[in-house]
Amino acid sequence: MDIGALISQKRKQAGMTIDELSDRSGVPKGTLNKIINGITRDPQLETVKAIARALSCTLEDFDDSPKPRAISQDEYTMIERYRLLDPAGREIIDILIEKEVARLNTLRDSFTK
Repeated sequence: MDIGALISQKRKQAGMTIDELSDRSGVPKGTLNKIINGITRDPQLETVKAIARALSCTLEDFDDSPKPRAISQDEYTMIERYRLLDPAGREIIDILIEKEVARLNTLRDSFTK
């Protein structure tokens, strides 16, 4: 979803008109309409900040890109241990992971046939 559609969605969720959003954000109504209608595809950061504040949102609320999955404490511990290994140890672990992933893919494929 583009930024204009996200702003429009947040504005409607807030029960706010374009005029109210313009008043609260200080962004001219014409500029808001251009952003919402996709004419302005890359608005200035300060403009988006003002709109976010007026909608009680954060800039992150306008970012619809996939979010990285948080890692567990066990995964973090494994990463820390991996970083302690020398190149030969890392190579062994990399080979082991590749073999295990291949085994699981083969197993998964056998169930989907």
